Amino acid sequence: MVIVQTQSGESRGLWGKGMGPGCTQGTGECLPVVPVTSQPCVSPQSRSIGLNPLYVMLPCTLSASFAFMLPVATPPNAIVFTYGHLKVSDMMKTGLIMNVIGVFCAFLAINTWGRVIFDLDRFPAWANVTNIET
Repeated sequence: MVIVQTQSGESRGLWGKGMGPGCTQGTGECLPVVPVTSQPCVSPQSRSIGLNPLYVMLPCTLSASFAFMLPVATPPNAIVFTYGHLKVSDMMKTGLIMNVIGVFCAFLAINTWGRVIFDLDRFPAWANVTNIET
């Protein structure tokens, strides 16, 4: 899917249609493969508008690890759920609060010390794919 989006140019055209990168998790479930599959889509989008790709890729990668809501999200959640003392609705209430806190912390981190550490105010030379010589 990622190869098709990248080769067809679909990943570059999403910004022009008013759509941002899809790096949120709607159901609270997330697999470790999400950062790997989303990076080839959000990187060309950020390059097309002159934004440092790390500014988009780092929050997407961090957000992929916020899987707190359902029993199938993480192995510890499944272990706790098997004892039968919790309902899915209990886990969703607590997980939703934890996800909101996690997204807020990722947003705060990338816009404060993330800007300093990764120099996010400047478009990096390594992200300029027009300079690549073959």
